[in-house]
Amino acid sequence: DDMKWRMLLGIIVLSALMTACGPSDPAPVVEAAKKGNITVEVRGEGAVDSITATITRVSGAGTVTIPVGTVFRGGPGTQRMMVARTAVVTFPAGVNVQTVKLETYCINHFLDVPETESILVIDDDQPAPSHPLRKLASCLEGKDLSQHERQIAMWVVVATSVISAVDYYRRYTRALAP
Repeated sequence: DDMKWRMLLGIIVLSALMTACGPSDPAPVVEAAKKGNITVEVRGEGAVDSITATITRVSGAGTVTIPVGTVFRGGPGTQRMMVARTAVVTFPAGVNVQTVKLETYCINHFLDVPETESILVIDDDQPAPSHPLRKLASCLEGKDLSQHERQIAMWVVVATSVISAVDYYRRYTRALAP
């Protein structure tokens, strides 16, 4: 019981903190892909906490940033995945393909997890910089919390657009326990 209340208090504190954090800008990877400077192939890993991205440099700079808050989507009925930690992909001389594992949050927890080898793409509908999920993801980057704790905070923000954080906590804590 003590652990549950500490987690609830933590979620409330994190929700308050997110208003103080600035949002990230997913433009570097999104814009580079739109301009044709890179191609991005993303595959699911059958988990809520990571996806694998293969970046191919077509032209342009030797570094691509995949910022926290960037969203990838899979097929119908599959969760959208949001990057939890900024990744910087560097292309040394003569290397045009790099693969990186991205830590993620799922942002549609009632949908299916992207299966291993399922293909995801950069979502055309990136959340605005002022969107609460983007702000919270930016705020959580670098915090000394487990991925599970950070994921629950993300789900609370998603859920509180429909129900209160307390109701969400009561309804879903048992289902989300590790």
